[in-house]
Amino acid sequence: MGGIRNRARGWRAACAAAVLALLGATSHGAANERRQLTFEAQTATPRPDPMIIGVGVHFGIGGTYNYDPRRAADLVRDMGFTSVRDDLVWSLFVRSGVHPNASPPPQIWRLYRFLGLAGVKPLLIIGHDNPVIEGATPPMTAEGLKAFGAFAAKASDFVARFDPMFEVWNEWNLSGQFNPPWVIGAGQEGDPRAARDYLNLVRTTLPVLNKVVPAAPVLVGVSGYDEDWLWTRAIVDGGVMRGAQGLSIHVSNHCHPTISKRTATEAIDRVEELQRALTANGAPPVPVYVSEVGWPTAPLTPCVIAPQQQADYLAQFLFWAAATPWIKGSWVYQLKDQGTRPNDLDDNFGIVGFDYQPKPAACAVREVIRLVKGSSGFRVERPFPDMFVVQLGSAPGEGGSVRLAAWTTASSTKGRIAFPAGTKASAARLCGGPQAAEADGFSIGPQPMIIDVPGTTAALEATLDR
Repeated sequence: MGGIRNRARGWRAACAAAVLALLGATSHGAANERRQLTFEAQTATPRPDPMIIGVGVHFGIGGTYNYDPRRAADLVRDMGFTSVRDDLVWSLFVRSGVHPNASPPPQIWRLYRFLGLAGVKPLLIIGHDNPVIEGATPPMTAEGLKAFGAFAAKASDFVARFDPMFEVWNEWNLSGQFNPPWVIGAGQEGDPRAARDYLNLVRTTLPVLNKVVPAAPVLVGVSGYDEDWLWTRAIVDGGVMRGAQGLSIHVSNHCHPTISKRTATEAIDRVEELQRALTANGAPPVPVYVSEVGWPTAPLTPCVIAPQQQADYLAQFLFWAAATPWIKGSWVYQLKDQGTRPNDLDDNFGIVGFDYQPKPAACAVREVIRLVKGSSGFRVERPFPDMFVVQLGSAPGEGGSVRLAAWTTASSTKGRIAFPAGTKASAARLCGGPQAAEADGFSIGPQPMIIDVPGTTAALEATLDR
């Protein structure tokens, strides 16, 4: 199944090399700005439904990449993830010279075993080309679409017992056969990345999934890099959401040509821009699922993200997502490194290493999940473009207290949070020890600070130093 992996790697590598040169910039606050904020226990708003915090794994695409079902499942449960994401590959379910009703090959059974061991809700991608079927690379003809629908029925029935969610395809708007690999806008007729052909795929697949697994939520879009979200907006305008439960997107910026933009803040800004575009005419918020978000830690590439930066950015993004009610789920990409080459981006996206040794991100993500699950409600404030303060409900304890998570975009941006005299606030860095308050408050950086303030109200002054 090297071809499947190579196509996926080709898309990701091509985008890493060139795509992110087009990303927009984020404004920054001026030096020594000050803002007054007040958080009250009742201002923390409960989410309409708990946010899914999931993680990507690689059992379904063939190969092992040292992914062991038992060990990976134990790690998923230990971390507290509520979902896993993997692939159901067309060419593994429907193979040349094999009877259509034949059982899937061993690698699919490895995925099946893993899902049973993990015991969390899977998000499964119905997709990938099938070169043994006419018009199926990708499915754009009537024959190809019909064959894809038959595959979707077979694959979804195979995993129905795990109470799955599904995505229709993966990054249709990208193809390594083109330069650039992403399509700008809706795409022209005949371009296999075009929005109209993806709409046809969804219109074929949704009724099949709704019939075979009627209780399973179906996500659509699943877009890779999308300049100004033009392709995504085109499929939404074309009615892709009819019958679907949510819009799936991927966000990455680890190879942004401006190093200061390889951050969670840039990713957050871009996702917020999409929602603003989709609701510009007064439409209600679109439920968004970020099914891939991550930063690789390959030390020998031009796109170097340090392990602590990976931890900080994932924590920042997940805290913001939890406090944003139209973000319904976020999946960390991915659970473990899938290789050992230090110059390969795809090999180094894991929050643990190839040998399951934890990176700093493992602790950060585990702690975010614990804090989010224990929060009664959320509120996010952004006193400056490069500082966030998220209320995490009330901290446990007699008399109650207000719990906050605060951070700045990156180490180049320093902040401070101060409280009125006499306030007995306590603080600790995420995955760090207690942080003593200085005369002018707590120092805030990219590693989120968790602050507990006794009582039902927390008045504070936020300062940004550049």
